[in-house]
Amino acid sequence: MGSTRRPTFGSGEGSDSEEEGDEPQQSDVNLSFPVAGFQEFSMNETLSATQLKIQKKERKKAKSGGFETLGLSLPVFRAIKRKGYRIPTPIQRKTLPLILAGYDVVAMARTGSGKTAAFLIPMLEKLKGHSTKSGARAVILSPSRELALQTFKFCKELGKYTGNCSALLSEVYVLALCGGIPANVSRACMMHNRADALSHSMGFADLKMSILVGGDSMEAQFEELARNPDVIIATPGRLMHLLSEVEGMSLRTVEYAVFDEADRLFEMGFADQLRQILSHLGETRQTLLFSATLPRLLADFAKAGLRDPHLIRLDVESRISPDLKLSFLTLRHDEKPAALLYLVRDLIPAHQQTIVFVSTKHHVEFLFELMKSEGIDLSV
Repeated sequence: MGSTRRPTFGSGEGSDSEEEGDEPQQSDVNLSFPVAGFQEFSMNETLSATQLKIQKKERKKAKSGGFETLGLSLPVFRAIKRKGYRIPTPIQRKTLPLILAGYDVVAMARTGSGKTAAFLIPMLEKLKGHSTKSGARAVILSPSRELALQTFKFCKELGKYTGNCSALLSEVYVLALCGGIPANVSRACMMHNRADALSHSMGFADLKMSILVGGDSMEAQFEELARNPDVIIATPGRLMHLLSEVEGMSLRTVEYAVFDEADRLFEMGFADQLRQILSHLGETRQTLLFSATLPRLLADFAKAGLRDPHLIRLDVESRISPDLKLSFLTLRHDEKPAALLYLVRDLIPAHQQTIVFVSTKHHVEFLFELMKSEGIDLSV
């Protein structure tokens, strides 16, 4: 990076783009453009046409409602693009501006709608890097160990570049140098300044994330808390256990609280733990609640725990395809595997694809081995 030059602004004497004997070009930015394809046109005409194309492209991006329009910092935006995301999903498009603005939100969205990114992206944008102050700054509560692990993995992926802005500077220079377009240079320099300022303010300290779920060693989780994590992803039961066991542990420093799959949290009997956790949180926090449904008990909880929340509800009538056939089978628990085999082998036509949903990773492994032993072609 030390040998890479910044783009030169102004007319600039001795520029590489001016050859001996040539008249200086009247341009605001002095850059070397590719020779091929430009011999028959003046530089001013080329720049003008290029700028028009760029402006048209930028307007198209703004209309498309892409992630570019949200004003995200470079580390977060880079992680989103690295994941291959181009435009927000409907739930993300409706919730991200509100959450980024600091509002409490109650969002109703089904599984697979992109709601996890809807609360992780603003969280990473808000926290940015590790804080040396004692205490967690964000808490995400999940109803099951499996969902918590999935959220933790996704959080690590989206937070890959938080705090580590020095690694981004070389990419900014590459953006400035490739193409040689004034708008690109302007954008690159702006991104450079933002990344440089962030790198100094954060001290290149990455966000620390910890997962606290049942089934893991308590001693290992004590060590995790001793690392002073910025983000805690937990199940309610284990979090309450640690709050009672760890001396001095407090959630008063939490700025950002998320109740993920909130309806399932209540269905699984965590209502009392959720209210206790809520009482441990500070008053100035931002609170988000994501749920597929909004039963009365959950609505009362939202009224008590959130400050003037915005309710985001997708069109529930479009959730189920009109072509989907529904059937309900009454079975004993031990009859379920045999019934599934009968449905897949004998009842469902062979040319139709079948998706089977189960509650835990253990059930996935069990059904995979069972159906494989019966000669059924499947993948997990």
